[in-house]
Amino acid sequence: MAQSLVKNYIHLVFSTKHRFPYIDESIENELFNYLGGVCKKLECQPIIVGGYLDHVHILCLLSKKIALVANSTWNIYNFRQNVIAKLIKEDHQVIVYAPIDEYITYTDNYPSLKHIGLRTLDRDSTNPIKDLLLIFQLVRKYKKEKPDLIIHYTHKPNIYGSLAAKWCGIKSVSVITGLGYGFIRKGWLNTLMT
Repeated sequence: MAQSLVKNYIHLVFSTKHRFPYIDESIENELFNYLGGVCKKLECQPIIVGGYLDHVHILCLLSKKIALVANSTWNIYNFRQNVIAKLIKEDHQVIVYAPIDEYITYTDNYPSLKHIGLRTLDRDSTNPIKDLLLIFQLVRKYKKEKPDLIIHYTHKPNIYGSLAAKWCGIKSVSVITGLGYGFIRKGWLNTLMT
C-alpha cells in the first residue's frame, strides 16, 4: 500500500520596526539563540537562524508528531520497532501509547521517543465500562499531546482509539495485521470458517 510522509520546511523572514538597524553584533547571537529556542518550544526544529541589521531569517522544519497505539508494549517491542526507527530517521516526533509491561526496555533504543502508558486498556476485558474509560483516557491523552497522525494497531485501539481521534479532530489510521485472535484459537468462529 502506498504511503506518503511529508517534511515541511518553513522560511520565516521578518524585519525590525521601520527597518531600523537594531540587530548588531552585540545582540545577534543571543537573539538568534532565543529565536531558535522559541522554534524548539513550538516543536519546530530550527535548521538555521540568522539575519542582518534590520531583518531575521529562520529556516525550520515543521513538526510532524506521529503516535502509535497498541494493546501492549510487547506488541510494540516485537512488531513496531522498524516503524519507529523509520519515523525517527525521517525526523518525526514519535509517541507510543500502550500499557507498560516488561518490554518497556525498547525505549532505551530511541532516546527521542515518548512512551505514554495506558492504564485502562485491557485487551482481554469485555467490560463496557472499562472500554468507555479507555475512550475517555485516549481523548485526554490525545488532546494533551496533539499528534498530527495516529496509527492504531490491534483491535481495541483500532475501534476505541479511532473514536477518540475522531472526537479530537486528529487524523488516524487503523492497521489490521494477521488473522486475528478469533481465527487463531479453537472456537466457534474458527469452526465456522474452516
